[in-house]
Amino acid sequence: MLDEQSIAASLKNVVDRLREVNFEQAEAELDTLNFERLQKPIPDPSKGAGRRLFIDPGGAFGTERVNATGRYITTCRAAMKRGDQKTALDAAERALKHWQEQ
Repeated sequence: MLDEQSIAASLKNVVDRLREVNFEQAEAELDTLNFERLQKPIPDPSKGAGRRLFIDPGGAFGTERVNATGRYITTCRAAMKRGDQKTALDAAERALKHWQEQ
């Protein structure tokens, strides 16, 4: 279950793992968090088949906040794939800071 505290705790763990230059554990933490699911609209099952209405799963947290945090997470993942610890850590720290600003 994603809530304010669990997201912040996961992002903090990612930052900590990246400070240790432990890409494997940082990636595992991001995989477990699965933050991207908050950015993908899902069909509203209460609407008829002919209607294309969607639910914003990140809406409760603020769509702009979710999208901005998600962009930092995407940057972090890309940097880890390149082996760029400095950029990955910077992006993870920004994601955490942005998330905590509410």
